[in-house]
Amino acid sequence: MYLVLLCALGLVFGSFLGAWTWRSPRGIKISSGRSVCANCRKPLRWHENVPLVSYIVLGARCKRCRRKISSRYPLIEFSTLILFILAAVFIDKAAVNVPLVGSLGLIALPFLLLVLLLFWGIFIVDLERQIIPDEMVFIGMAATLSALLFVGENFYISLLSGLAAGLFLLIINLATRGRGMGMGDVKLAVFAGLILGPQKASVWLFLAFLTGAI
Repeated sequence: MYLVLLCALGLVFGSFLGAWTWRSPRGIKISSGRSVCANCRKPLRWHENVPLVSYIVLGARCKRCRRKISSRYPLIEFSTLILFILAAVFIDKAAVNVPLVGSLGLIALPFLLLVLLLFWGIFIVDLERQIIPDEMVFIGMAATLSALLFVGENFYISLLSGLAAGLFLLIINLATRGRGMGMGDVKLAVFAGLILGPQKASVWLFLAFLTGAI
């Protein structure tokens, strides 16, 4: 029953993420209305928008215009489902490697799922549009700061870690006039630094620097 619920949540949030990652970089609010067909722009009925199932039942085509539906949506839904399952399976390891997660008790898994969902969404938008969406980063920062205040431990250490990570990439941004790292990377570094703490954030920054250089 637990696994079924987790899979259902993964698909639902995957569907939400598919819409969010398409709308966000285009300046469209996620609350702006029902999803529409990308081709004929007709609103999708509820039974045409069931995560993964509708794509299969409809044969990957819009019911109205019969044009092909992009495979990005079922891929995002399915990958989010897998991400949720992996988070639940490896929650104990995550608690050891990320002290903040280990300190949250019963809300550790919901927090981890939220963070992974946001990072996955950021990755998708960055991959498709080469930008890092501010709203996802800021939601992540707010959630992490709230979690740190809830735990009441290492708040200032984590805060300094986030600021230091952001400052490091800001220096690179200024030195390269935005060619090495963009301001989106700077904000993302603050988010990552808040969650990971000083040691893990240093490793993350090193990897980010390498991939950014490439």
